[in-house]
Amino acid sequence: MVSKKKQLVTAVQRIETQGLRSLPFLRDLTALVPQDAWLQALNMDAQGVELIGQAGTASALIPALEASPWLDHVEFTSPVTKGQGREQFRLHGAWERR
Repeated sequence: MVSKKKQLVTAVQRIETQGLRSLPFLRDLTALVPQDAWLQALNMDAQGVELIGQAGTASALIPALEASPWLDHVEFTSPVTKGQGREQFRLHGAWERR
């Protein structure tokens, strides 16, 4: 258990030393993603973030995420598909250049 926590702390520290502020971004992301959407996966690297999940209307995510101070050039990386009344999406956004 302690080794897992150390690995997590090390990963967060490595991301932050690379210039990514993961915790503030994740805090803001919770306010940006519409209430009817949920994420299955989130991958961050030095180039940007990839979000995979489901939403009532996936196209509503792009303007919401582009309005953030964090992301730019948000786009779908695969076709949006429908399943069980929800749209499944995969999108990528580049980090905003400051």
